[in-house]
Amino acid sequence: MGIEINAEIFGIKAALKELNTIDKSLRRQITKDFKKIVEDVVSDAEAKAPREAPLSGMNRKWTTKSGFALLPWRTSEGKQVIAGTSGKAVKEFAGFKKNVAAFYIRYRGPNAQLYDMTGRGNPNSGLARSLATFGSPSRVLWPAYERQKESVDRNMQLLVDKIGDAVGRNLR
Repeated sequence: MGIEINAEIFGIKAALKELNTIDKSLRRQITKDFKKIVEDVVSDAEAKAPREAPLSGMNRKWTTKSGFALLPWRTSEGKQVIAGTSGKAVKEFAGFKKNVAAFYIRYRGPNAQLYDMTGRGNPNSGLARSLATFGSPSRVLWPAYERQKESVDRNMQLLVDKIGDAVGRNLR
């Protein structure tokens, strides 16, 4: 006579959280494997991210109504494009969910969103029309991913299977 336990993990975040309690070194290896899978995307995006103001007017001061100094153009120190994993719990506030991604590639820096996504909501704004010479939104991350899509998708499927197998072994 034995005891049978059935457990289902409904998401990759839950699996990563479970794996962290079972085998911390394997959990760290998962992060390393992910970074290796997307290293071509990260280096491609990093090469496309501007180090200097793409438009001359971006060197001038621009403060938002709330007082945030959006411009002049500043480039963050170090890498502008990073990859990683997140075990943060998904939170919801006023219908908006936060911390949804388990794996991410992030273009960061004080002006990253301004350059990468301007024109997505209003393609006819003056700034959007000026930035259109650099391509349509997303100008950095999405094109870098698209160039590596097949390899990233194939290897991510293998990584997700590895996570599922590791967690499944410990639930038996």
